[in-house]
Amino acid sequence: MDIKPNSVIHLEPGETLPGYTNLKPVPDKYLNELKSLINKLNMQSGNIYLQLKQMYAFLSRFNKEFVSTFTSCQKGCSSCCKIDVHLTALEATYIAQATRITARDSQLTTGHKSKCPFLSEKGTCAIYNYRPLLCRTYHVLTPPDLCNELDAQVLQYGVKSANMGNHIYKTVAEWIYFQNYQAIGKIETKDIRDFFPYPREDIQRFVNQTPPRPFC
Repeated sequence: MDIKPNSVIHLEPGETLPGYTNLKPVPDKYLNELKSLINKLNMQSGNIYLQLKQMYAFLSRFNKEFVSTFTSCQKGCSSCCKIDVHLTALEATYIAQATRITARDSQLTTGHKSKCPFLSEKGTCAIYNYRPLLCRTYHVLTPPDLCNELDAQVLQYGVKSANMGNHIYKTVAEWIYFQNYQAIGKIETKDIRDFFPYPREDIQRFVNQTPPRPFC
């Protein structure tokens, strides 16, 4: 397979990627579990953040049991934390509730190359359990050290430009966008730096002194 620089991959149910024997189709059990979860959440009323927490929990298990078997991302990899990190207002409020840092409604900015304000000096995420969808779905299939090379051939999986990579990610994204629309009347994403436009050192100092905690 001819891999172009910054190639992106999307697989529909039942599809495989030639040349990547470990990249299997999404097992039906996850598709069925997600369908059941969405039906369950549709029947629930009340705390939307508790519903988002349940959706994130499903994604964490899906990533651990399936996606991690063929992707190369590791703890401490942080190149993807130095680019645009888009999220909805719903997700920003979820982070704000956990960190007790007020989310702002700033203008959309793009083209970021600076570190995410929640990226620690150790290269780990200070809000890992509360991180937004796109941080949970972005993966690479090529060696992680290539992510730091500007002209490297990095094969990306789970990105928005490739329809989220698989049916699970796509469906969860649609669910989150719909919930955001229900809450504020529009489907809109901004960069995490737009929602939290504070000096990174101030945010790091605050989360070190007052770690994020569950609120629902």
